[in-house]
Amino acid sequence: MTLIFSGAALLSMGAFAQEPPPNPNQPPSGQTTAGAPAKNVANPSGQRRFFYGFRVEAFPLKQFTTSSPTVHTTNPVADYSYSAHSNSQKEALAGTFEYAITRHWSAGAEFYLTHATYVQTTTLRTGVPSPNSSTDDRPVTTFTQTTKANYWVLPVIARYYGIRRTGFLSHLYLLGGAEYRYVGRVRTGTDINYPDGTTGYNEIPAVPTNRNQIGALAGFGIRFFDQFGFKLTPEVRYIRWNNESFMGPGYASTRNQAEAGIGFSF
Repeated sequence: MTLIFSGAALLSMGAFAQEPPPNPNQPPSGQTTAGAPAKNVANPSGQRRFFYGFRVEAFPLKQFTTSSPTVHTTNPVADYSYSAHSNSQKEALAGTFEYAITRHWSAGAEFYLTHATYVQTTTLRTGVPSPNSSTDDRPVTTFTQTTKANYWVLPVIARYYGIRRTGFLSHLYLLGGAEYRYVGRVRTGTDINYPDGTTGYNEIPAVPTNRNQIGALAGFGIRFFDQFGFKLTPEVRYIRWNNESFMGPGYASTRNQAEAGIGFSF
């Protein structure tokens, strides 16, 4: 009996030595761990694709160029003297969307509303000055026209990232694209001062020279990420418009536009 129990014990020890007990942290052969994420063939790097947010854009340059010309007419005999100034909106809030095509390229679109304002004063002198007077004694009528217009703007932008792999330049990127601008509602108020001292007023809206405009866009920016995927992007842009939205004797909308802004997206 002692020999039998000793032999059984030896056989059991040999069996455990040849086949160790299963590891509870290791799945059985031929099976995969239930909690292991599947590899995304379409996006193997796990890079985020969509970003939504907003931008605060500033417009440091004037939206209108102004001058003070004088026009002479012979039928009727009159002199028209013009002077103008502008006081357009200097900043705007834009909604943004961006889609990462690859690790280096993305495409995005924005949308915002801004306002343009210009004031033109027209001084009308009719007839011929008296030759016996040392001053211009002709009757004078003054028209002061104040116009405000809505600009609806849609930029479409491509961005290139990864100029450098390390260092500060790794945050730098280039951008280019196009902007569409539509001149929406126009409000005009004209104050009139007649030679006899009476006044008048009308609200006949000014007619835009071009309601639809296309601009070529180029610039650069710097991108910063945090651990939660929040993205901060300061940018500088230049836009060249294909035509003028408004143009008159003493004013014209500028075709060159500069923008400086900062974006926040998630």
